[in-house]
Amino acid sequence: MPKDFDFTNSLNMGEMGVTIVKSVLRNKYPNITDYNDDMEMQRRGVDLLVEGLGTVEVKTDSHSSDKFFFELSVAGKPGAVDRCSADYFMVLYFKERVIYIIKRAELQKWLREHWSFIRREHKDWVKTISSSNKGKRWSAVGITVPRETFTQDVNVAVLTWEESEESMGNVNWEKGEK
Repeated sequence: MPKDFDFTNSLNMGEMGVTIVKSVLRNKYPNITDYNDDMEMQRRGVDLLVEGLGTVEVKTDSHSSDKFFFELSVAGKPGAVDRCSADYFMVLYFKERVIYIIKRAELQKWLREHWSFIRREHKDWVKTISSSNKGKRWSAVGITVPRETFTQDVNVAVLTWEESEESMGNVNWEKGEK
């Protein structure tokens, strides 16, 4: 039976994740554009433009970073991995204060090269989840890949931070507000 998610909660967690990523990155990358209200960029799977780094899709996970979840399809259409045009996926585990930074092209290549093997040898990695929002229901299919397995083949950057870096203290406020 698929695990069931309330899409509104998922959206709220995603927005929180983008806010944390912006706060953490702002010390090194002060010019960040947030595309939360830009539906075209959202359809393209782009949450942020980080000047000096590139475009970013933020995936927020409340579970353990021992496994990565990659969404492959939603309601029979391409999921986040194939729909995304960002340069990077940033997979945020906020409880652990860690972000894994993965080049989108490398992620897509790895998934294509390993899909047959995963379906044949690791059927338990393939997950179906059910989501609902305002009376509508749909299913998504993805895979949960052990981090150690994935990072053997794909170059993944790891960014950690302290709780104090989640504050908005390093943001330049207009009109002297704090």
